[in-house]
Amino acid sequence: MRSSPSLEVRDGVMDTLLDYCQFVDEKRIDEFAELFTEDCHFDEGKVYEGRPAVFKVVGRLVAGFSRMSHHLSNTRIWTTGPGQAEALSYIYAWHERNDGSQFEIWGRYLDVLQDDGDRWRFSRRVVQAQGFKGLDELPITPVPLAPDA
Repeated sequence: MRSSPSLEVRDGVMDTLLDYCQFVDEKRIDEFAELFTEDCHFDEGKVYEGRPAVFKVVGRLVAGFSRMSHHLSNTRIWTTGPGQAEALSYIYAWHERNDGSQFEIWGRYLDVLQDDGDRWRFSRRVVQAQGFKGLDELPITPVPLAPDA
């Protein structure tokens, strides 16, 4: 059952969410991968299981960019049990490829996090897209809309 988090939980989860953006933008892949549990589930349109898989795919992806800027907003956080939380955050992400071309993505992150005593880590992250610009297609699951929308 979801409940409002304590300030300590909220701050810890927010640190992880913000570190994700900072570490990927700065290409700090070792630190980025440490934000995930060993047995994590990471879905960006394709699913990656486990921290080593996240490290490998994100390292490969960021090598194709000269610059990135991820902006997190409209974050909701819930406690779901002892040492467990969920978060929903909206994201705007600008990317510049090594060839100078650019694209943008608008979407959201759906997260399940665990407190391992050291820090909050993602045990599950799902990326959903609301829109994009500068790409022919985006192989990320769209944000689901109400049935009558």
